[in-house]
Amino acid sequence: MSNQNFIAHTVAIHQGIGELASMTVGLYEEVFEALIALDATALSTIGARPKGAKELAGNVDNKIVATLALYSPEAEELRRLIAYLKVSERWAKAYEVIRKFSKRIAPFVDKEISVLRIHKDIVDLALSSKNALLIAQQACMDGDADMEVLKSQVIAEESKSDDLFSLIHKDIILSSYKEEVYVRASIEFFNASRRLERGADVAVEIVKLISYAKHGGRLEED
Repeated sequence: MSNQNFIAHTVAIHQGIGELASMTVGLYEEVFEALIALDATALSTIGARPKGAKELAGNVDNKIVATLALYSPEAEELRRLIAYLKVSERWAKAYEVIRKFSKRIAPFVDKEISVLRIHKDIVDLALSSKNALLIAQQACMDGDADMEVLKSQVIAEESKSDDLFSLIHKDIILSSYKEEVYVRASIEFFNASRRLERGADVAVEIVKLISYAKHGGRLEED
């Protein structure tokens, strides 16, 4: 086995995961901006996009599988490659989460909805999910990052997203909306926010997987 060739393969894998992370975080940024601007058209367009991340994740996985087939990696490298298989799947999942969220919520985003507290909460939730995934992106791309610090940061952000989801639930329970448009919008916002909150959960999983890939130990997957 040529160590140089093996390194070249792993660099290509790393680049693919970086591209996947950038694509996904970029989409969360687009959705966040569209929610603030009450741009239903942009949200609808995002929701209708093809599953590009899934295809890219498949390409990354193919590189990993080919590397495993061509070489007999040492235990440390083998652990990293297997973890990266899971990481690419998680990034594709996060991409699908926000795409489906956008598709579901687009018909209910307009100026009338902007007066509801639930709209502010869901904008905050979108920001929190995006921030969690930014931390996950750093974990994937920064080779010198302190993984314990990043784990603490992403867990704190995921906890924040959980709290925001609870606020959305509470707002619906305590609200006295009588107009049908508000009632329907609240229900859809609540159901869609389940997907959005999941983005932060996935970010935690990614950081834990990268930490495992780098340092080994026990893989904690909640």
